[in-house]
Amino acid sequence: MAGETARPPLPESSANQLAGWWHAAELARDAGQVRRARRFLRWILAANPGEEEAWLELARLAGSDRERFAYLRQAYRFHPESARVQLALRQATDGHLRSQVNELRPRQAGRDILPNCRSHGRPEDGPAPAGRAVAADPLLTAESNPFWPIRLPAFLRSGRRDWAAWLAFLVPLAVYLATACRTVYNLDSAEFSAAVHVLGIVRATGYPLYLLLGKAFAMLLPVGDVGFRLNVLSALCGAGTVLLLYHLARRLVGMRAVALAAALFFGFSYYFWAQAVVAEVYTLHTLLLSALLLLLLRWESSRADGLLAAAGLLYGLSLGNHVSSILVAPGLAAFLLAVAGKEALAPRRLLLVAGPFLAGLSIYAYLPLRYLAGPPFNYAGHYDVSGQFVPLDLTRIENLWWLVSGEGFRELMLGYTPAETVAEMGATIHRLWAAFLGVGLLPGLLGAWAQGRRRPRVLLLLGLTFAANVAFYTTYRVVDKAGMFVPAYLIWAVWIAEGCAWIVGWLQKQRAGARSPSPSWAWALVILALAALIVNGPLVNVRGDTRARDRAEAILASAGPEAIVFGWWTSAPPVQYLQVVEGERPDVLVINRFLIGAREMYGLIDRSLGSRPVYVVELDEGLTGAYDVSPAGPMFELRPRELAGADR
Repeated sequence: MAGETARPPLPESSANQLAGWWHAAELARDAGQVRRARRFLRWILAANPGEEEAWLELARLAGSDRERFAYLRQAYRFHPESARVQLALRQATDGHLRSQVNELRPRQAGRDILPNCRSHGRPEDGPAPAGRAVAADPLLTAESNPFWPIRLPAFLRSGRRDWAAWLAFLVPLAVYLATACRTVYNLDSAEFSAAVHVLGIVRATGYPLYLLLGKAFAMLLPVGDVGFRLNVLSALCGAGTVLLLYHLARRLVGMRAVALAAALFFGFSYYFWAQAVVAEVYTLHTLLLSALLLLLLRWESSRADGLLAAAGLLYGLSLGNHVSSILVAPGLAAFLLAVAGKEALAPRRLLLVAGPFLAGLSIYAYLPLRYLAGPPFNYAGHYDVSGQFVPLDLTRIENLWWLVSGEGFRELMLGYTPAETVAEMGATIHRLWAAFLGVGLLPGLLGAWAQGRRRPRVLLLLGLTFAANVAFYTTYRVVDKAGMFVPAYLIWAVWIAEGCAWIVGWLQKQRAGARSPSPSWAWALVILALAALIVNGPLVNVRGDTRARDRAEAILASAGPEAIVFGWWTSAPPVQYLQVVEGERPDVLVINRFLIGAREMYGLIDRSLGSRPVYVVELDEGLTGAYDVSPAGPMFELRPRELAGADR
């Protein structure tokens, strides 16, 4: 480009030099030294003309609209499929967009061709082959699209379609649906399924967004029972997470093959896949987190207030699904300050974020409203000695806070001794190692390092979010926490993409001395996803797993009239699901022992023996020492010891 500074000689460690130029350009830009920043950006492009981020940054720093469009046109030549470049072109040219963009594309029979209308090649590929039909994309014209200028997702806007994005969504979705449980599953899944059906209340932290979304989805999907429908919802959210992870990784590394490989590698990792085949909140959790990260990266580039407001709304909704989204707050705050500086603390900017955030957070109004309605399924409360359920009054602020904040689990937080904490740290590293089959550990570390040198603000966002999740769950004393690390694994997958992209770029420079956006041999990285699919498939496949339902049906079939059944998480929720959702045996009182104290339970047993049958599903020494116990199907019937001999 005319007037550009001549390229200085590159040292042997060109990657380090490029990183240094990037750092210098960002420092100059933040200091208001525009000319100095542009000089470093031109050096970067002289060394690596295909650097999309450098072209976009030059366009943002351009002194005139004409100069801005010139930079964006160059960016478009190298990255014709980039949604960011296309958006910038549209914003930069207003009414002259078509005439300017058509200079970059071939014409057919006098018809103007817009971006995204066909498959794109690099400039050296030459014009389209003779006889090849090239038609404008109707989604990009005002005449045929009544919703213009509303923008569809990138993989839907593309005339050729971003087939890698389709793969990132459809392949995991097909795999998840093929391996999903066909009915109600165990533990939390049964609790959520029962609560969704009647819009009930679950244990801390409430999960109102999941309950409302699950209810709407279960009503719209007329296939299978409620348990299966919520399993499908988890599969959809899981596939959506993989799709957004693909777009997130591609935005950061610019290599389609690497982004797809990292996204599918995460999608078929054991811990995430296991959450995508049963009714759980974690795939929705990662879907919202991925969307939030994408919005923040787009805002970093455009500084559009609408994106920041949307991020605030999405973050409030994320907290409404899983309160552990609070662990994103340190990285989020640091990122906003790093990008906007003192402007991030300006009253106008704070109001811009706070308003939508509070609107999203208002979904917690579901809890007091449903308390007032008295739903038939409620896990926020306790049973007294008479067997009556005493719900927690969620119209009282202190009680609502107790539920939402997880106060009942506080003793489990930081619940390890120092020696146990060290052991748990080792277990956490082992889980991360196992999640990516051992081969993802080093690329992830390399990717975090590379990201820190190239995009330190993004590393601040992702690194603090990763560290907060790992630190919290490592010290959280529960037995089923392996799946709770999936937000951290999501971020690690981004770093795997960064690391693999760095390796690909390094190998290209060793071989040819030039870097192309995505070499064909880089697609070999997809073998990582294939390996995860083969290894983890048999481990997470619950398609034919009906054990929870079979056991629950056997419990109800074995219980006598007006019986009381005590069970823990593995047994009580599936039975309550059959009662609440399918109307089976409403005469049986099923009590989750999590909701009744020991004194109240023994008092209720003593009051009930002789007047109604009493059963327990899981025995313990206290029960066997106090009562006579006899097997009754999958349960044990309790009887007073003094009557045991009389029955013989």
